[in-house]
Amino acid sequence: MGKKSTYTGASPRDIATDLMDRFITKNDRKKRSHLHQHGQQRMESLPIELQPLKAQLEYYDTNRDRILFEQKYPCYSVWRNDVIDKSGVYPSSFNTQAKQYRDELRELYQNQTSVREAVNFLKSNGIY
Repeated sequence: MGKKSTYTGASPRDIATDLMDRFITKNDRKKRSHLHQHGQQRMESLPIELQPLKAQLEYYDTNRDRILFEQKYPCYSVWRNDVIDKSGVYPSSFNTQAKQYRDELRELYQNQTSVREAVNFLKSNGIY
């Protein structure tokens, strides 16, 4: 009869990864059970949909303009295309004229400036 091979086990790296995964899942379970035990609390880590209705209404009332802007213009390029359309300038000539105001346009988008105000800014700088 032959000799049985011995079980070598997992590598130290695999053992450490498994321990870290167990630690993370245990802490996540603790956080979830804590919320259920003490009722839903207003926490920054909770998404707004899981917070109490009063907190949700307060959030949407205070951030209505920002939320509407983000829904209408999810990225800079969508906002910029709308600015080009509202300005009435042909896109290629707009690109050449507005090249020097690229940083200002990005700043206007980050400040969530309306398209009309951006067009007025470009008019005041002589874009068209």
